[in-house]
Amino acid sequence: MTPEEFWSHVAGLGGVADDASVEALVERLTAEEAEAFAERVESLVEELLRACDVPSSHTGDTAEWLAAAVVAAGRETYEATLAAGAPLDPDRWAWDEAEALLVVAPVEGEDEAFDLAGEPAVTFQWLHLTSPEDVETAYDENVAEVTGALGIGPDPAFGPVPASDPAFDRALARHQEWPAGSPRLHLAVLEGFEEPTPTLWPSVEEPEHVVLVVPPAMLLEAINRVEVYDWLLTGLEGLARELSGGAAAEA
Repeated sequence: MTPEEFWSHVAGLGGVADDASVEALVERLTAEEAEAFAERVESLVEELLRACDVPSSHTGDTAEWLAAAVVAAGRETYEATLAAGAPLDPDRWAWDEAEALLVVAPVEGEDEAFDLAGEPAVTFQWLHLTSPEDVETAYDENVAEVTGALGIGPDPAFGPVPASDPAFDRALARHQEWPAGSPRLHLAVLEGFEEPTPTLWPSVEEPEHVVLVVPPAMLLEAINRVEVYDWLLTGLEGLARELSGGAAAEA
């Protein structure tokens, strides 16, 4: 991908990288183009962070989001910011969803023949009637009434209730090396525990599924759900590795 082609795609973002604009971008790119685009974004982000400092409140991954927001602003703005070399001001840039620009490449394990994503490493469910605006879930009052009457709870034997959260997807993209041979992994936002609690099904002695039950308030009150999910997935990954004996999954 030439620089001109890259910046032409960036211009299509409209100056801001968020879930909607990046999703539209990805739909326009082939898998090969998406990979080349992602590599170019990574290179530009690294170059900018070498030239410009970030405040202590935006170090680590958040610094990359901030730099990605500068990239999304367009070629002229990026090059001027790079040349100035001044510290990046978070109040100037729309950085809170800019991480989406860092994960536009296909996730390893996609079924390219049918253009369908492979089965996720962790099944996500939002089993609570209150949810953030960008969370989609099939859990409603009817489902709540049925599951409550049957006492189903998070038991995977009854099948998942479809749900999606872009913040969860971004956090999951950070975790690519799940252990082989572990039980099936799930994260369920569900009342019943005061803190994140792993539950093993059908039994603790011979678990086939691990469901990490997360209290809804932990995410409903979160300033940054991506970071909360990332922390939760790190713990779930550690438990899965322990249960599997530590074997790494093959790519």
